[in-house]
Amino acid sequence: MSLGLKIFVTSRPETYNSVNMSSLNRVVVRTVHLHDVDEATVASDVGLYLRGNLESLRKDRSISETWPHPDDLETLVQRAGLLFIYASTSCRYIGEAHKNKFLDEAVTTIVGSASGSMEDGDEKVIDELYSTILDLAFNKSGVSQKFTRRRQLILETVICAMEPMTLD
Repeated sequence: MSLGLKIFVTSRPETYNSVNMSSLNRVVVRTVHLHDVDEATVASDVGLYLRGNLESLRKDRSISETWPHPDDLETLVQRAGLLFIYASTSCRYIGEAHKNKFLDEAVTTIVGSASGSMEDGDEKVIDELYSTILDLAFNKSGVSQKFTRRRQLILETVICAMEPMTLD
């Protein structure tokens, strides 16, 4: 008997995930690689994701009805290109900035960074986004040297770990 139940799972193409999914009994596993999907479709989806996430911040009445500025939004969409990770990272950073009362500063920082767009063939755009966010996190005024050093040690530990780490 078939229940007609469908479950959609996304992940990075790690061997561990593929082996575990394909070993399930009586389950049809269909793998679709993002790089095999039409680029126009991916770019459109990335744009929808960015617009939806950023416009959802407007639920907070302290944000202007005209936010985000259409030019800023379009710049973010162009910068993200085909990279959901760029869009996701930008949205998380801007969302956290909103919680901490520096929304406009965060948008201006990302939009005003020196990076180009993925459509221009600049593969370093995601690295520049990470660098911009990390630079702000480590060099923001009002943070003690001790706190900055501790944050740096934690980041170095996570990056250099041979095995994935739990949050604990």
